[in-house]
Order: sequence, then structure tokens, then C-alpha cells
Amino acid sequence: MENSTSTSISNPFVLISLISWILVLITGWLSFFVPNLDGGFIFMNHVIITEGYNPFPLFMYKVFFYILAIILLFSLTVSFIIYVYNLFQTKDENVLNGMLGNISKFHFIPLICIAVLFIIGESINKNKSFNGTHYFFFLFFTILALFSMIFIYIYTKIDSPVYVNYIIKNCAYSCLISFLIYNLFVVIWGYILNKKDDVDDAVKFNKNCTTAFSILICLANLCASFLLNEITISVSNLIIYIGMTTCFYKISKYYRDYLYNKSVGIIDIFGIIFSILMICLVAYRKKMSNN
Repeated sequence: MENSTSTSISNPFVLISLISWILVLITGWLSFFVPNLDGGFIFMNHVIITEGYNPFPLFMYKVFFYILAIILLFSLTVSFIIYVYNLFQTKDENVLNGMLGNISKFHFIPLICIAVLFIIGESINKNKSFNGTHYFFFLFFTILALFSMIFIYIYTKIDSPVYVNYIIKNCAYSCLISFLIYNLFVVIWGYILNKKDDVDDAVKFNKNCTTAFSILICLANLCASFLLNEITISVSNLIIYIGMTTCFYKISKYYRDYLYNKSVGIIDIFGIIFSILMICLVAYRKKMSNN
């Protein structure tokens, strides 16, 4: 178990931790339930049109985005409840050591960054659109949140109760890692596309970028799933690619041929297949390690 300094509830990092959890939950659920667009809402930097669909292959079809967003927010909510219960009610030293160790106590960093992403998205109303400044901050806080979240995941070790480790680390943290990887490539795509003034240049970039990023999102998530030995990351990636595949084939054939490469849909289907295979592989590795 990671060595800790002071793990009592008087530890100042407890207050910072609780504030970060509360902040990310409030901003996350507000982003999900409070629309800030006509017929839609912005979840981080993802524009979700509730009365139609998002005609961008790197975006998920709204139904699957709802599923992933609810899983993410619900897992964070349950994790917070369990964390607070073990912190104040049972005062379990294993939970205190696991969440407030030398490295793991800095879990407030990715949580605050994620809350900032929600705040930026919620601050954009129906009369505005993303600009270069928005994309820059989306990119900065996504990168900071992703790498700090991976770091915190590695150093968070809660030996018991087992369900606490499973809910907080294997569900909430893992789901965040997968979504942030996906979010990173979407932000990069939007950031570069936003800077394109020439239409032909923008179309060419869009074709090449969506094809490349459809591959890279899958590779990044599956590599993270394999290296961290985490099934949840592959499950989240499976939902992402089902949503991306559905979105791609809902775009009219004319716009698909003009704006995107036909291979994007095929790549997305392979993303579904490889996600299922990785789920099976990680499950097998876990089973073998427990024998």
C-alpha cells in the first residue's frame, strides 16, 4: 500500500478532496440536465443536439453519449457517497490511506480540471460558438486531467473494502480515463479545424483527421486498458465506438462522400470488434492472476 502522511480526517487534503468531488458532481450534472443551446446542451466540449443528431463522425450518436455520460456521472456520484461514508462513518484506515496517500491525495487535480471543462462548456450559450480561446482551454485542461488521472489511478491502492476500490478506481477513475482520451482527440480535431479559413483545406483536413483519429482513439483506449489491466476502459471504448459508428452512418451519403472518407465507418466497426476482444483478454488476464 502507498505510504501516507497524515490520514486522519483532520488532514487539510480531506477538505480539498471533498470540495473537488462536490464541484465536479455539481458541474457535471448541471451540464447534463441544464440545456444551454436551442434543442441541446454542451457536455464538456461535446455539443449534443437533443432534437436531431450530431453529423460529425468523431461524435457519438446522442443515445450512446447519454449512456456513457450517465455511467460516468453515476459512477462519480456513487464513488463520492462511498468515499464520504468510509471517511466519516467507518473512518476506515484502508480507505484513508488509499485516497489520501502521498500521491493519491492529489486526486483533486484531475477532478478540478474536469469541473473546469464542464464550466467552460456550460458558459457557452446559444448565441455563441466555440472559438480558439475555448478550444485552447479545453485542450489544456483535458491534457492535465488525463495525465494526472492516469497517474492517480496507478497510485491509488485500496486493499479493503474491495467494493470501494472497485467503485472508485475501477469504475469512476477508469471511465474518466477513457472519456478523457476520447475527449482529447475531439478537442484537437475541433481546435485545428477552427483555425482553418480555406474551405478546401478544411475539408481535406477533416477527411484525413477523422480517419486518423478514429484509429488513434481506439488504439489509445485499448492500450490504456491493456497496460492498466482495466476492463472498464474497454467497455467505455465499446460504447464510444458504437456511438461513433451509428453517428457516421446516420450522415447522408452525399455529406459522407464529400466531407469524410468511407473508411471511417469501417474503422469504427473494427473499433467495436477490438474493444470486445480487449474486454475478453483483460478478463482472462484477471482470471489467471486470481488463480
